[in-house]
Amino acid sequence: MLFQESILFGWHKDVNNMKKGLNKAVPYESIEWLLEAYNKPAFKNRPCVFLSHKKEDKAECRKIAEYLKQAEIDYYLDELDNELQIAAREKNPIKITESIKEGIRNSSHMLVVVSEKTYKSQWVPFEVGYGHSAILDKGLKKDEKPDRIKLSILTLKDISEKSLPDYMQVGNIIRGTKSLNNYISKITNLRTNYPTNETARFRLFARNKNWSPTIYTVANTAIKTSIVDNVYYKITRANDGLTVVDYGTGSSKQTLLSYDISGSYFDFNMNMLEANYAYEINFVYLINGSYVEQPETFRFNVV
Repeated sequence: MLFQESILFGWHKDVNNMKKGLNKAVPYESIEWLLEAYNKPAFKNRPCVFLSHKKEDKAECRKIAEYLKQAEIDYYLDELDNELQIAAREKNPIKITESIKEGIRNSSHMLVVVSEKTYKSQWVPFEVGYGHSAILDKGLKKDEKPDRIKLSILTLKDISEKSLPDYMQVGNIIRGTKSLNNYISKITNLRTNYPTNETARFRLFARNKNWSPTIYTVANTAIKTSIVDNVYYKITRANDGLTVVDYGTGSSKQTLLSYDISGSYFDFNMNMLEANYAYEINFVYLINGSYVEQPETFRFNVV
């Protein structure tokens, strides 16, 4: 029998204490972000998505931005960047370029919204190129593979992956609401960095594989999870695939997940890992007497 659950990794949202996403291009929202980050250091770990697009697709980008906002994801949408708009009116390419670069540097992810109009854009190729160095390749060691989800391509209407230019095909491709929901889950449910002196609790949430939340459920509903017995984790180093902690499926069951009313979890002391490396977590389930490794991989850094 096929396993009918898929997994999300991270923590339940506190629906009663939610802080919707902020547009970092807006001066007062940027200040609000700084104040929140000062009062709540963990706030700095929230993802921020730079929305790269052709101006003719602005209406679609506003809808996507609102979707991210409701999911508690910060974003950068340029139409409310005063300095950028002034530079555009003055036709000052230097100031335009610097404003765009600053927006990208202040973001953890880039989402390129692609339509047929995008191919005529002069700025989207520049933004993607700068995004490669400032976001996708930032902090990578030699031979370490980048996390492709940090530079994602959202295609509108009938744009096929094969029709995308080569510089876009290296990104993570998003099509439709279900794919966008999966993207949101991945970038929000696992912190990017963990210090070596922390013992972190990782939670594994299981849900029906056909679950496809609307914008309302993404923003207002805690994840409905079911407990899965006999789940084991493995940790590998991302740059060379070295297995640091293997599946403990033997008699000692040292990597067997515990569980409580909120779902399955395990605690991990980060001082077991070498700092300044990226690591990946995988899971294997015992199903009908056989161990089945799940396809999802979750990446984090130890600093």
